[in-house]
Amino acid sequence: MFFLNIYYMTINSAWYLCIAVRLSLIALIYTNRQYYNVLVYVLFALGIFFSYNAHLSANAKTLGTKPYLYNTSYANGLLYLLAAYSLQKNEINAACALLLSDVIFSVSNRYLQTKLN
Repeated sequence: MFFLNIYYMTINSAWYLCIAVRLSLIALIYTNRQYYNVLVYVLFALGIFFSYNAHLSANAKTLGTKPYLYNTSYANGLLYLLAAYSLQKNEINAACALLLSDVIFSVSNRYLQTKLN
């Protein structure tokens, strides 16, 4: 029932793209061991990007016609920075668990925002 409710939420399509990119990063970590250094930099850049948005951006920007809130960007940024650190230490399972928890956190947060509004 949870996934059915997510299907009917009114969310900007860019959010679905973002979730797809996050899941693709997890798949890349498991399949491309030769590109770990590049993935560490990508995860680090994403962590800095999320933290920058949370700290310096307006609290409620609009992406298209729907509000795009940065109220959880600190948590997203921290999870990405920890995943980059874990991947650099060659702890693949920890990095993937952190990224998967970020996806679960984002989906559940979006679900709760829709339920509370």
